[in-house]
Amino acid sequence: MSIKIKSYVREISIIVVSIAIALVGDDLMQQYEREKISTELRVNLLEEVNEIEKYIMNRENAFINDKQILVDLISEDTNLDSLVEIKLDKSIYDMSIFGYRGFQPPNAFYNSLVNDGKIRYLESISLKKELDLMHNINSYYIIENIKLEIVAGKKLKDYFEINHPKIILNSFSDSVSTCKYIHDLYPLIQGNDRMKAILLGKISQMEDKIIFLKRYKESLVKIKECLTRSLK
Repeated sequence: MSIKIKSYVREISIIVVSIAIALVGDDLMQQYEREKISTELRVNLLEEVNEIEKYIMNRENAFINDKQILVDLISEDTNLDSLVEIKLDKSIYDMSIFGYRGFQPPNAFYNSLVNDGKIRYLESISLKKELDLMHNINSYYIIENIKLEIVAGKKLKDYFEINHPKIILNSFSDSVSTCKYIHDLYPLIQGNDRMKAILLGKISQMEDKIIFLKRYKESLVKIKECLTRSLK
């Protein structure tokens, strides 16, 4: 092989090796950037999960207490004095009977991940599945049951406004104590099968809502464990 040909081969080899090194370097840089972005996203997501955890604890307690109020009001064996001692504010009863509690966990960061397409940087398939289960499926059923609960609450309010307006007025009156309010309300419910039926329907929606909230919590625990483990 002539010196000229050897020189060409050497130059080509140098060029090929340089390109290969550049490509490897570029791949490593891109991998580093992906890992950096992924870590930052997981840190922010974990912070949001911690906030959701606090919110869910508050919602769960409120949901359970609201349901228990209705259970006590339709039960024939309820000790009214004990019931009043536990719940001193009439607004709590009004919320349980006529109103509803919404469900809006702080999930702005997760929504931005989905909308911006950055969720692809979370390489864990199981993590992304659990996030979808929690934010989209379980959350959907919680909200759907709340909608049905709202319908039942409106039926009750409409019925009381027409047939027992004094109860509605007393709920807003500062001169009427919680004790009197409950002692007036309880016998009306006990003597009215229609009201009991509507309340039972509302309780059923509350129970389903609580079931899906528990499933939401289960996903939340799995997500937190996955994020915490991956950031160690």
